[in-house]
Amino acid sequence: MAWLDEGGLIHVVSTNKTPLNLRSQMAKAMGLKPAEIVVEADTIGGDFGGKGYSVDEFVCYYLARATGRPIKSVTSYADELAAFNVRHAARMRLRTNNWPSICITTGNPPLVGR
Repeated sequence: MAWLDEGGLIHVVSTNKTPLNLRSQMAKAMGLKPAEIVVEADTIGGDFGGKGYSVDEFVCYYLARATGRPIKSVTSYADELAAFNVRHAARMRLRTNNWPSICITTGNPPLVGR
């Protein structure tokens, strides 16, 4: 949820696990000073899903600025887990052997995760 108060201060309510980093990222992305943004962190419970990944806060801010009204974003649990994959990029190398009991025969294929 985001809104602008009468003085132009941006208020963001988020379940992001790092509210100070969120404030810094928003300020940098929008060309503002961190002091112009207040991030209010709600209780988040366990560290599953996209709690360190922020997308809605930026959209809510721009919509709130355009409309002059508070904007709230609601994502279902299933959508959060499907759309907000927070796995970092990785390079893996898979090495297999040709065992008689296994029908798969491969070399050393590179696996690149995104």
